[in-house]
Amino acid sequence: MVTGAILSGKKIKRWLAAGLSILMVSMFLVTGLAQQAMAAQDTQQMMIKEILGGAVEDQKVTFTGTVVKQVGDLGEKYYLLEDDTGEILVDLDDAVGSYQLNLAVGDEITVTGEVELDGEATIEIDVFSLVLPDGRVIEDGEAKDNDDNADADADDDDKDD
Repeated sequence: MVTGAILSGKKIKRWLAAGLSILMVSMFLVTGLAQQAMAAQDTQQMMIKEILGGAVEDQKVTFTGTVVKQVGDLGEKYYLLEDDTGEILVDLDDAVGSYQLNLAVGDEITVTGEVELDGEATIEIDVFSLVLPDGRVIEDGEAKDNDDNADADADDDDKDD
């Protein structure tokens, strides 16, 4: 009887070890799939309704919206943006820095940033990059030409020669 109990204990240990191994591999695979999903999401445009409906703290999002109004004091860089599916508050301070931003109601901009959940009902986007209506990209307080504008500027310079 004692021998049978020892064998059962060894079998249990083997089963536990096998189960633990399977669990670890599963967690590794799920983590990898989640990272792939987030990476894919980094490059795809979202609608505001999608962001509002499934917002996760620090989730990276990119979307295009139309300026509805500036929110707060003149020194603050908060704007309410809308698309056909909803409205969302964006904080442009990190992206813009000291850059003189001249957005007007009706301007369409594309922003990339992270979701910030401020309380239960408030969702805002902490923007680190935006594309202005004229195509300029603003990051870290500096205007950077995107590739299309840089190529066009280079072509214009060649015509001047």
